Amino acid sequence: MQHPTTDQLEEVQILLDTGADESFNQYELAENLQLPVLRTIDLTMYTFGEREPKQKQYDITKARIWDRQNHSIDLTLHKTGVISASGKKIKLSSADKEHLAKEEIYLSNKQGSVIGSKIPLGCDQLSNLIKFSCKEYTLPSGLRIIPSRLGYLLTGQRDSEDKQDANGTCNLVESDYDLPFQSRNERQIEGGLYFGAKSGKLRTPLPPPETMSPNPPRGCTHPHSHGQNIYREVEAMLELKQCYFDIDRKKREMIISQNTMERIIEDQLNSISNAKAAIHARRATLQSEEKDLRESSQAKITESIESMKSAIEEIVQNIGNPPTGLSRGEVDEVEKKRRCQESMPDEEPME
Repeated sequence: MQHPTTDQLEEVQILLDTGADESFNQYELAENLQLPVLRTIDLTMYTFGEREPKQKQYDITKARIWDRQNHSIDLTLHKTGVISASGKKIKLSSADKEHLAKEEIYLSNKQGSVIGSKIPLGCDQLSNLIKFSCKEYTLPSGLRIIPSRLGYLLTGQRDSEDKQDANGTCNLVESDYDLPFQSRNERQIEGGLYFGAKSGKLRTPLPPPETMSPNPPRGCTHPHSHGQNIYREVEAMLELKQCYFDIDRKKREMIISQNTMERIIEDQLNSISNAKAAIHARRATLQSEEKDLRESSQAKITESIESMKSAIEEIVQNIGNPPTGLSRGEVDEVEKKRRCQESMPDEEPME
């Protein structure tokens, strides 16, 4: 961290808190760095060990850190008072150290030193730090190594810790140092659960506030943040005006109470019953129309068949009759003469 007046650099530890949705910085650090206040917001926070949320006002500030490739990372931070208690690091096993040496992953040799963070980063910043496309490693103890822009991170719990100490966990910790460890009574932090620490450098002065986006990047998929995100989404939905349509299809504003909900449910049930009755009536009408159409079509077909039969019989009777234009009596006379000629014997020729 570079002081704005003396230009002296000092080391500041950053806590990677995957149990928090937002990121914070200590009030004293923000004042010493003269970080600009962009705006003030109200947050309803669940803190560790509390069953009810607390509402508090926070100043939004900006800070900038640099990764190992000297690329800047802008952070959106909430100024707050007490961040967390200090904690001690645990020692990695010999098998873990041999595995790290084999993979050429080098960690700090500071064993058992006390850590304390002034800048806890939540899920709103972690998505910019983790290198999801890079290879992960698993140590013999069960801990996992995750690459990030600030170095390797250790996450998980050693296989033997479940039996040795059920009051502590180790998650998502920067690998420049050995794995930090704290018992639960040392893990309280405003905004979420303690999960580890990271060392980095802050520099000032910062660019003008208008060049820095006031909206922090989102996208963390940690399950702890899901519950808090859903809680906020539900609260926002309940604050919106809800509308519904009554039995007369009139739009009405919904007021959340037991009496109004009973009336709304009754209206909806009546609407469903009316819709079912209308469907049954329409179905009966369609069936009746289909029956009438079938009977009408059958009658027309029968009539057409009878007409065709009469025409065929008339044609058969007229076969061999004289040309048309004669009366019925004349036709009968011609037919009688023809039959007489056919019945007369042939005359013998004269000698």
